[in-house]
Amino acid sequence: MGQIYEQAVLSLAAAASARASDGLFRRRNVTAMEDTFVLNSLENSSSAVIKICKKNPQVPEDECPLYTRGWVTQEQFNANRIVHFTSIEVFWQCESLTYASETYPDGLRDGLELYDEAILDWVPQRKQTSQAYSLHNLWTGVIFDYSNRALTNQVDRLIAVSGIASVLQSRYGDIYLAGLWASYLSFQLSWFRGAVATQFYTAPSWSWASTIGRVQFTYGSGQGLTPETTTLIELVEYDIKTPPGGDLLGQVTYGLLRLSCFLMTVSFRGKMRTESSKISLNGEWIKERSNDLYLSFDPWAQEAYPGGFDSEHVHFMPLVCELATQRKTDIRYVKGILMVPNSSHQGQFRRVGFMHIESQSQRKEEPPVSFPFNIDFGNWGIVKNEAWLQFERVHPDGKYIISII
Repeated sequence: MGQIYEQAVLSLAAAASARASDGLFRRRNVTAMEDTFVLNSLENSSSAVIKICKKNPQVPEDECPLYTRGWVTQEQFNANRIVHFTSIEVFWQCESLTYASETYPDGLRDGLELYDEAILDWVPQRKQTSQAYSLHNLWTGVIFDYSNRALTNQVDRLIAVSGIASVLQSRYGDIYLAGLWASYLSFQLSWFRGAVATQFYTAPSWSWASTIGRVQFTYGSGQGLTPETTTLIELVEYDIKTPPGGDLLGQVTYGLLRLSCFLMTVSFRGKMRTESSKISLNGEWIKERSNDLYLSFDPWAQEAYPGGFDSEHVHFMPLVCELATQRKTDIRYVKGILMVPNSSHQGQFRRVGFMHIESQSQRKEEPPVSFPFNIDFGNWGIVKNEAWLQFERVHPDGKYIISII
């Protein structure tokens, strides 16, 4: 599918059509696109004709039903030239002239004010390979937009972006893991805010594709990355299974990551999302609704554990941190995922949520003060974990080996 649109000379998009039978054209107020001139009298009794420049055309979401469909995402991404037939104007899009329209045939002044700006962002970046984190930037931007679009069949969650994945894999040569890229695994595991759980198996719990609704990445499009950003996990091995004759870039039936990582046991007290709820890490308690802590539980976990996680053996796996100084105890923030053990396999987990912990001081010129939990990535052996801590084995570097499905 990706090659069809990538090799096409021109693609026509019936942007205003909700069905294939609706066609390209709509009745429009063409006078709204005509130039407006005003005769103005000047102080010296002369006159001048002033052309009134229109604001860039705005295309509201309900006027572009085509762009609410998930399958259209990869068609937009891979096409080299598109003519968009909207209910307001006809728009032209290509790599050299990002957007033009009937009102602005030489190009819009500031870009198309379309309801979803992520579409516009793909165009100048999608064929760059030298920009730092360009694969990560592209992918998280695409998924942020795509994840909020509609699909008739939930099992198409990964299939409908396989055309984009194919193009990017051939360009960058990276390993594709059920919707994530291996080279940026620490950053791409840091997603949150899926709206609801899928009714059928669409992806492993660690993949954004296991949820329905807009997904956000804490490092989306490379935002937040600094020289002090430190990744905390390593991929040891992976196992991705597909239906018979399936493609690793499409639908999956099973996905396992084996990781070398740090682990912390997590205890909960009180009903979650209330002022009285608290969370314990490293033997210290802090209110869940404090300014130092952000929790986001995955949709399936909220359904599976409606009463909270008081009795569950929750583990926290740090993915990324930012150090304030060279000392590994001066931490500005830590981001990671919350997991519960798989009862049938020692050291195997399922993801249940995302957690962000930060120091009370976020000023770059100062080391952090009063980090809510005493964490030392240089001496993990002093971390106070509960006796029910689970792992497969201990790595020679002091980290734990676990698997997550």
